[in-house]
Amino acid sequence: MTSKTLVQVKHVSKEFKVKKRFFSSTSKSQATVKAVRGVSFDVFEGETLGVIGESGCGKTTLGRILVQLISASEGEINYSGIPEGMFRQKVQMIFQDPYSALDPRMSIYRSLEEPLRIANKLTPEERLYLVRSMLEQVGMDPEDMERYPRSFSGGQLQRICIARTLLTNPMLVVCDEVVSALDVSIQSQILNLLNELKLRNQLTYVFISHNMSVIQHMSDRIAVMYFGSVVELGTKQAVFERARHPYTQILMSAVPQVSAKRAEIKPPLVTGELPKSTDEIQGCAFQSRCPYATAICAEQNPALLSQEEGHFVACHHPLD
Repeated sequence: MTSKTLVQVKHVSKEFKVKKRFFSSTSKSQATVKAVRGVSFDVFEGETLGVIGESGCGKTTLGRILVQLISASEGEINYSGIPEGMFRQKVQMIFQDPYSALDPRMSIYRSLEEPLRIANKLTPEERLYLVRSMLEQVGMDPEDMERYPRSFSGGQLQRICIARTLLTNPMLVVCDEVVSALDVSIQSQILNLLNELKLRNQLTYVFISHNMSVIQHMSDRIAVMYFGSVVELGTKQAVFERARHPYTQILMSAVPQVSAKRAEIKPPLVTGELPKSTDEIQGCAFQSRCPYATAICAEQNPALLSQEEGHFVACHHPLD
């Protein structure tokens, strides 16, 4: 892994307008959901940046913004290592549900051949060769490419989706909960495959998951998201060995510990409730659940500041 910056995310926010329920206490028919709130970070070439957080924290929305499936409401993303005009080929996404990611009316070959036909001026013979080669790379039998998605298991379909993603030779791949819909027995196979393909094809991953064990296995650095914001960012070692944000420590407590020393670490006691996504937050969004909250936490939103080299925490009272 190098320290060359591939993607710069600067103060990115995303808002959605949603209809209010029929029995709303206000006259307005729409509410604003703030899914992502002022997120900034860099993605380095050749790394896997893990993005972790509970459901609703904005991590999937952030991933979709990175590949420009949706646009940001505020902020900007600079793809410094990707040539202008080649964005759609060089940034790709693997989705959570492989069953819905493939058109059931199209054979596997047609699903994989289509992006090549759109993106490249290749002959039919060249496209056939590339599809067969990529299916072999992901552990699938090329002889099955005329079959339809209904003929395959979930793990096989995810391998096919991975093959389709890599056919255009991307530089950045956003993996959105790619094993959460699979049996536990299959998950490790897919994760190991992704690591093998990363080395073989010189890929960079943004790996989104709610599973801390999966993030630990896959990531070089980790961004912890809470309520649309990044609250901790650092190397895997820093986050797992020296977590400084109370929310990160709570996530860490959900990971089974083999080490007796790690098992002795008691997570902070969580109280209160998660704010609503339509709420206007004054101060720190975690204050209502944090046992260490003080007056300043209710008044000022903490900035993501460096605690040590490469380790950033957004907390007024970072833990030791």
